[in-house]
Formats: sequence, C-alpha cells, structure tokens
Amino acid sequence: MAASELSDFMPYVVLVVVGCGLLAAMRIRGKARLREWAETNNLTILDMKWRYLSHGPFFWVLNTHTVFRITVQDANGEIRKGWVRIGGLFSGGFSVKWDSEVGPVRMTAAIPIGIILLGVTIVAVGGPSLWKAVRKANWPTTRGTVVFSQVRQVERDHGKAFAAKIRFEYTVAGANYRGEHRSWAYRTEAQALERLAGRAKGTKVEVHYNPTNPWETALFPWETTEGHKACVAGAVLLAIGIGLAILRARKRSDVEADAARGELGDEVTLRGQRKAGGQ
Repeated sequence: MAASELSDFMPYVVLVVVGCGLLAAMRIRGKARLREWAETNNLTILDMKWRYLSHGPFFWVLNTHTVFRITVQDANGEIRKGWVRIGGLFSGGFSVKWDSEVGPVRMTAAIPIGIILLGVTIVAVGGPSLWKAVRKANWPTTRGTVVFSQVRQVERDHGKAFAAKIRFEYTVAGANYRGEHRSWAYRTEAQALERLAGRAKGTKVEVHYNPTNPWETALFPWETTEGHKACVAGAVLLAIGIGLAILRARKRSDVEADAARGELGDEVTLRGQRKAGGQ
C-alpha cells in the first residue's frame, strides 16, 4: 500500500488514538473518585470493573460519563453490589444504585444483535469491491511498457482533486494490447504524483489481465477504495457485536449461578431453623 493511501487512513488513526487517550483518562479519574467515595463512606472496595458498553440501570449515559460495577464491604462486614455512574472529566456528578434497590440487570440481546447486523450490512456493501480486488490480484500477469503517464486535475464536489493516468502496452499469447489506468482522485497533487513514481514513459510494469478478456487489466489490484474501508469498518463492528454477545452469555450464566447459590443458601438457612425449632 502506497504512502498516499496510508495517509487516507491517518485521520481515523488519529481519532482512535485520541479517543483511547480520553477513555483512559476518564477511567483513571473515575477509579480515583470511586476510591475517595469509598473512603469517605467507610467502605472497602472488593471489586470494581469499568463498564463502557453495559451501563446497568443507568439508561441516560453520556460519552463523558464513566460507569463501574462495584462490590464493597461496609464496617459491619456486609457485602453489597451495585453500579456507580461518575461525571466526565470536567463535571462532578456521582450516582450510586445498589442491586438491592434495582434488582439484577442484564444486557438486552438487541444490542449485540443490532451491532452484528450493522456490521454484516456494511461488509455486504463493501464486499463486492473487495472481491473484485481479490479476483484481479489472482489474474495472470505479463510485462508491459508505459507509453504515457500524467497527473491531471479533476473537479469534485469538495473542490479540486488530482488523478494519475497511465497508458501502457503489453502482450498476451503473441497479441499486442493497450491498457489504461486511472487512479481515484487524491486531495493533493503530491499524492497523485506518488502513484506515478517509477512509472515514467518507457518503464516496465507488471500488468494483471483477465485471461478470458485480455483487454481488461489492473496495474494496482489492491488500490484502496471506499469498499475496502467499509469492509474494515464492518469487520470491526462484527468483532464488537460478537464480543458483546459472548460477554452477555457469560454475564447471564454468572447471574444464574449467583441466583442458584442464593437459593441454596436460603434452603440451608431454612433447614437450620427447622432443626433448631425441633430441638
């Protein structure tokens, strides 16, 4: 992949890095405030887990909020579980909801299913473009010669753009052919010129050609397109959706196990009371 193509992904990379940095800062600040709250209320934190996607009983959660699942022990030795919602980096909000007040909370199946369906849809939209690139990359190749290469200016809705144009000659099974490559529009002339690097007139190039129709060719079968980006985005959503589905299944089994232990504990207590009453 050319450096010009990599540069198209840089804004997304920057957004991901900045977003991860903000999330890390929010998590660190949230844990610090949680410890301060526990110390003020004479509580010992036994466990605290950051919940970025599953917010428990907090239905109104902004991107600046941090939600934790906590288990604490008070001065009397009583263990309590609950949810804490903490305000953003520049707010002082702090809300606590205990399990004894709201009951068990489970992630609705609609969340992972919706994300998975969205990912499948996006992959389906970008899939044909990716499949076309795979097909062209597996075509047989032959040596060709560049007879013309130039950067031209094109008009787009967002303003001026630049595209590289390359014409070349090649031979397949003793027959001579001519082909042409037109790149997609780049934002800067330097990006388009990079596409022409090493492909001046007279330069030898590798030409991928369709064996059933040698007039159909590709110089850059893996050239980045919007379809490729859509497939990447769709695959990320699929991974997130599947991960949430697995997480939901694990949490559901944990809740059922907790409930079973609670019922067993109640049964043992009841038997003890009956035995004491019989004595």
